[in-house]
Amino acid sequence: MRISVEKAPAWVICLLTGVPFGAYMGALSRNDGSSLRSAVISGAAVGLAFGIAMAFAWRKRLLPLVQAVGPEASRADQRAAGRALRRGPVPADPEVRAAAIRLANRQLELLRLGRTRSLIILSLLLVVSVIGLFADPGSFWHIPLVVAIPLLIAYQILRPRMLRARLEELTQGFEEDGS
Repeated sequence: MRISVEKAPAWVICLLTGVPFGAYMGALSRNDGSSLRSAVISGAAVGLAFGIAMAFAWRKRLLPLVQAVGPEASRADQRAAGRALRRGPVPADPEVRAAAIRLANRQLELLRLGRTRSLIILSLLLVVSVIGLFADPGSFWHIPLVVAIPLLIAYQILRPRMLRARLEELTQGFEEDGS
């Protein structure tokens, strides 16, 4: 049996995101001199909180995208619309094309709503990570963050531009009613 991510229960999303984050934070705590017991407890607590927050955020972001494609759409049509949005030739099927257009518009709306807040938070995290990297030269636990956060910032900046370009390709010579 295969469970798709958008239909996964909240506890699965909680585990998929909370366990790695909690393990990383526990290892970071242990590396900073905490006892093993303290590191495990703090990693579990932080991982649980992060996992719960991510499960709510995942639902808040993913469900509107599924609804934009159309809740009545088959799984194959949802995948085709997502693929058409990301890459490849413009689909010939007007329903898939219309779903991809709705999906692009919804993604642009979601990015617009959270972009400023995300950029501020990511920038602050980058500053804290760089300070942490130089404050404790023997610890290399901040390196993944110093590498990943600029990539996330670049994604936040470039993704709307990429979506608009793809949306322009999808809408050339096409009207939403399929005519």
